[in-house]
Amino acid sequence: MGIAVGERKVIIEDPEVGRLIQSYCKARDGGDAAKAASLREQILKKRYNRAIAPGQAVPVDKINYKNRGSKNGFAATVRMYPQKDNLRVVMDVLDKDCALGATKKPDCKSACLCVYICPGGVDDEINYIVITPDPNTDGKAVVPEYESSYKDKIDASWKRTVEGYRAEMVIPWSNVKGYYKGWKLLPIEVMTIPPGSYSYSQLMMNKAANCWESPRSYAVLKASGN
Repeated sequence: MGIAVGERKVIIEDPEVGRLIQSYCKARDGGDAAKAASLREQILKKRYNRAIAPGQAVPVDKINYKNRGSKNGFAATVRMYPQKDNLRVVMDVLDKDCALGATKKPDCKSACLCVYICPGGVDDEINYIVITPDPNTDGKAVVPEYESSYKDKIDASWKRTVEGYRAEMVIPWSNVKGYYKGWKLLPIEVMTIPPGSYSYSQLMMNKAANCWESPRSYAVLKASGN
Protein backbone atom coordinates (compact mmCIF):
# COMPACT_ATOMS: atom_id res chain seq x y z
CA MET A 1 0.00 0.00 0.00
CA GLY A 2 1.39 3.41 -0.93
CA ILE A 3 0.33 7.00 -1.43
CA ALA A 4 1.33 9.45 -4.12
CA VAL A 5 2.62 12.76 -2.79
CA GLY A 6 4.18 15.84 -4.39
CA GLU A 7 6.02 15.46 -7.72
CA ARG A 8 4.63 11.93 -8.19
CA LYS A 9 6.69 10.52 -5.35
CA VAL A 10 5.19 7.47 -3.69
CA ILE A 11 5.49 6.59 -0.02
CA ILE A 12 5.27 2.85 0.64
CA GLU A 13 3.37 2.03 3.80
CA ASP A 14 3.96 -0.88 6.15
CA PRO A 15 1.76 -3.78 4.91
CA GLU A 16 0.75 -4.38 8.52
CA VAL A 17 -1.18 -1.10 8.44
CA GLY A 18 -3.21 -2.36 5.50
CA ARG A 19 -4.08 -5.53 7.38
CA LEU A 20 -5.08 -3.53 10.45
CA ILE A 21 -7.31 -1.30 8.35
CA GLN A 22 -9.09 -4.29 6.81
CA SER A 23 -9.66 -5.82 10.24
CA TYR A 24 -10.81 -2.48 11.68
CA CYS A 25 -13.38 -1.89 8.93
CA LYS A 26 -14.70 -5.43 9.33
CA ALA A 27 -15.06 -5.04 13.11
CA ARG A 28 -16.56 -1.55 12.80
CA ASP A 29 -19.09 -2.56 10.16
CA GLY A 30 -19.90 -5.73 12.06
CA GLY A 31 -20.74 -3.85 15.24
CA ASP A 32 -17.81 -5.11 17.31
CA ALA A 33 -17.06 -1.76 18.95
CA ALA A 34 -14.44 -3.02 21.40
CA LYS A 35 -12.38 -4.76 18.72
CA ALA A 36 -12.74 -1.79 16.35
CA ALA A 37 -11.51 0.59 19.07
CA SER A 38 -8.43 -1.55 19.74
CA LEU A 39 -7.59 -1.80 16.04
CA ARG A 40 -8.18 1.91 15.48
CA GLU A 41 -5.67 2.74 18.24
CA GLN A 42 -3.08 0.51 16.56
CA ILE A 43 -3.69 2.17 13.18
CA LEU A 44 -3.25 5.66 14.60
CA LYS A 45 -0.01 4.73 16.39
CA LYS A 46 1.50 3.03 13.33
CA ARG A 47 0.30 5.45 10.68
CA TYR A 48 1.00 8.88 12.19
CA ASN A 49 4.13 10.38 13.68
CA ARG A 50 3.41 14.12 13.63
CA ALA A 51 1.31 15.36 16.54
CA ILE A 52 -0.11 18.86 16.94
CA ALA A 53 -1.03 20.31 20.33
CA PRO A 54 -4.29 22.22 20.88
CA GLY A 55 -3.76 25.90 20.09
CA GLN A 56 -0.34 25.28 18.49
CA ALA A 57 0.40 27.66 15.61
CA VAL A 58 1.11 25.53 12.54
CA PRO A 59 2.18 26.97 9.16
CA VAL A 60 0.10 26.02 6.14
CA ASP A 61 2.88 26.27 3.59
CA LYS A 62 3.34 22.96 1.76
CA ILE A 63 2.69 23.49 -1.96
CA ASN A 64 0.18 21.03 -3.44
CA TYR A 65 0.18 20.62 -7.23
CA LYS A 66 1.00 23.76 -9.20
CA ASN A 67 1.32 26.88 -7.12
CA ARG A 68 0.81 30.04 -9.11
CA GLY A 69 1.64 32.06 -6.06
CA SER A 70 0.41 35.46 -5.01
CA LYS A 71 1.92 38.85 -5.70
CA ASN A 72 1.35 39.54 -2.03
CA GLY A 73 3.17 36.53 -0.59
CA PHE A 74 0.16 34.32 0.18
CA ALA A 75 0.70 32.25 3.35
CA ALA A 76 -1.29 31.04 6.35
CA THR A 77 -1.07 29.77 9.93
CA VAL A 78 -3.69 27.57 11.58
CA ARG A 79 -4.61 26.85 15.21
CA MET A 80 -7.05 24.16 16.34
CA TYR A 81 -8.94 24.00 19.63
CA PRO A 82 -10.80 20.77 20.46
CA GLN A 83 -13.74 21.45 22.78
CA LYS A 84 -16.40 19.32 24.41
CA ASP A 85 -18.97 19.60 21.63
CA ASN A 86 -16.98 20.89 18.69
CA LEU A 87 -13.67 21.66 17.04
CA ARG A 88 -12.73 25.33 16.63
CA VAL A 89 -10.34 26.08 13.76
CA VAL A 90 -8.74 29.51 13.32
CA MET A 91 -6.62 30.44 10.30
CA ASP A 92 -4.66 33.67 9.88
CA VAL A 93 -4.04 34.34 6.20
CA LEU A 94 -1.47 36.67 4.67
CA ASP A 95 -3.14 38.13 1.58
CA LYS A 96 -3.06 41.89 1.15
CA ASP A 97 -5.81 41.78 -1.48
CA CYS A 98 -8.22 41.05 1.39
CA ALA A 99 -6.48 43.13 4.06
CA LEU A 100 -7.58 46.28 5.83
CA GLY A 101 -6.78 49.25 3.62
CA ALA A 102 -6.94 47.24 0.39
CA THR A 103 -7.38 49.65 -2.51
CA LYS A 104 -10.17 47.65 -4.11
CA LYS A 105 -12.98 45.37 -3.07
CA PRO A 106 -11.51 41.92 -2.35
CA ASP A 107 -12.29 39.08 -4.70
CA CYS A 108 -12.78 36.33 -2.12
CA LYS A 109 -15.22 34.16 -4.06
CA SER A 110 -12.72 31.38 -4.63
CA ALA A 111 -10.73 31.74 -1.42
CA CYS A 112 -11.39 28.99 1.06
CA LEU A 113 -10.32 27.22 4.21
CA CYS A 114 -10.62 23.43 4.01
CA VAL A 115 -10.43 21.05 6.95
CA TYR A 116 -10.15 17.28 6.54
CA ILE A 117 -10.93 15.14 9.59
CA CYS A 118 -10.62 11.35 9.64
CA PRO A 119 -11.24 9.90 13.14
CA GLY A 120 -10.23 6.32 12.34
CA GLY A 121 -7.44 7.11 9.90
CA VAL A 122 -9.14 5.17 7.08
CA ASP A 123 -10.31 6.40 3.68
CA ASP A 124 -14.06 6.03 4.18
CA GLU A 125 -14.09 8.19 7.32
CA ILE A 126 -12.74 11.36 5.69
CA ASN A 127 -14.83 14.45 6.48
CA TYR A 128 -14.28 17.42 4.14
CA ILE A 129 -15.43 20.79 5.50
CA VAL A 130 -14.87 24.01 3.54
CA ILE A 131 -15.80 27.65 4.15
CA THR A 132 -15.47 30.70 1.90
CA PRO A 133 -15.31 34.34 3.04
CA ASP A 134 -18.23 36.43 1.81
CA PRO A 135 -16.63 39.34 -0.11
CA ASN A 136 -19.70 41.49 0.55
CA THR A 137 -19.28 41.41 4.32
CA ASP A 138 -16.57 41.60 6.92
CA GLY A 139 -17.81 38.94 9.28
CA LYS A 140 -19.68 36.24 7.44
CA ALA A 141 -18.16 33.14 5.90
CA VAL A 142 -20.28 30.57 4.13
CA VAL A 143 -20.30 26.85 3.42
CA PRO A 144 -20.56 26.58 -0.39
CA GLU A 145 -23.69 25.10 -1.91
CA TYR A 146 -21.80 22.03 -3.14
CA GLU A 147 -21.03 21.18 0.49
CA SER A 148 -24.72 20.92 1.37
CA SER A 149 -24.17 18.17 3.93
CA TYR A 150 -22.56 20.77 6.22
CA LYS A 151 -24.63 23.80 5.26
CA ASP A 152 -26.27 25.50 8.27
CA LYS A 153 -24.28 23.20 10.59
CA ILE A 154 -20.94 25.03 10.61
CA ASP A 155 -20.53 28.32 12.45
CA ALA A 156 -18.10 30.28 10.22
CA SER A 157 -16.78 33.83 10.22
CA TRP A 158 -13.99 36.00 8.83
CA LYS A 159 -12.53 39.47 9.31
CA ARG A 160 -9.91 41.56 7.58
CA THR A 161 -6.59 42.11 9.34
CA VAL A 162 -3.64 44.38 8.64
CA GLU A 163 -1.94 41.75 6.48
CA GLY A 164 -4.86 39.73 5.18
CA TYR A 165 -7.73 38.09 7.03
CA ARG A 166 -8.66 35.68 9.80
CA ALA A 167 -11.13 32.89 9.08
CA GLU A 168 -12.73 30.75 11.74
CA MET A 169 -15.04 27.76 11.79
CA VAL A 170 -16.66 25.78 14.59
CA ILE A 171 -17.38 22.16 13.62
CA PRO A 172 -19.84 20.21 15.82
CA TRP A 173 -18.58 16.72 16.63
CA SER A 174 -22.11 15.49 15.92
CA ASN A 175 -21.51 16.26 12.24
CA VAL A 176 -18.18 14.45 11.98
CA LYS A 177 -18.50 10.99 10.44
CA GLY A 178 -16.68 8.35 12.48
CA TYR A 179 -16.31 10.57 15.55
CA TYR A 180 -16.06 8.80 18.91
CA LYS A 181 -15.86 10.17 22.44
CA GLY A 182 -12.65 9.81 24.39
CA TRP A 183 -10.34 10.17 21.38
CA LYS A 184 -6.69 11.02 22.09
CA LEU A 185 -5.37 11.49 18.54
CA LEU A 186 -7.41 12.87 15.64
CA PRO A 187 -6.04 12.61 12.07
CA ILE A 188 -6.41 16.02 10.42
CA GLU A 189 -5.26 18.09 7.46
CA VAL A 190 -5.85 21.75 6.62
CA MET A 191 -5.66 23.35 3.18
CA THR A 192 -6.09 26.95 2.07
CA ILE A 193 -6.68 28.35 -1.39
CA PRO A 194 -6.10 32.04 -2.22
CA PRO A 195 -8.68 34.18 -4.02
CA GLY A 196 -8.65 35.73 -7.46
CA SER A 197 -6.60 34.87 -10.51
CA TYR A 198 -4.20 32.62 -8.58
CA SER A 199 -6.95 30.51 -7.02
CA TYR A 200 -5.57 27.23 -8.33
CA SER A 201 -2.83 27.38 -5.73
CA GLN A 202 -3.19 25.01 -2.79
CA LEU A 203 -1.23 25.19 0.43
CA MET A 204 -1.29 22.28 2.87
CA MET A 205 -0.50 21.94 6.56
CA ASN A 206 1.30 18.61 6.23
CA LYS A 207 2.60 17.42 2.86
CA ALA A 208 1.49 17.59 -0.76
CA ALA A 209 -0.98 14.75 -1.32
CA ASN A 210 -4.53 13.98 -2.38
CA CYS A 211 -5.85 14.44 1.16
CA TRP A 212 -9.46 14.13 -0.03
CA GLU A 213 -8.76 10.54 -1.12
CA SER A 214 -6.49 9.20 1.65
CA PRO A 215 -5.65 10.32 5.21
CA ARG A 216 -2.18 8.76 5.03
CA SER A 217 -0.45 12.17 4.85
CA TYR A 218 -2.34 13.77 7.75
CA ALA A 219 -0.97 14.86 11.11
CA VAL A 220 -2.83 14.04 14.33
CA LEU A 221 -4.34 16.61 16.67
CA LYS A 222 -3.94 15.81 20.36
CA ALA A 223 -6.99 15.97 22.59
CA SER A 224 -7.05 18.71 25.20
CA GLY A 225 -5.20 17.61 28.33
CA ASN A 226 -2.99 15.08 26.55
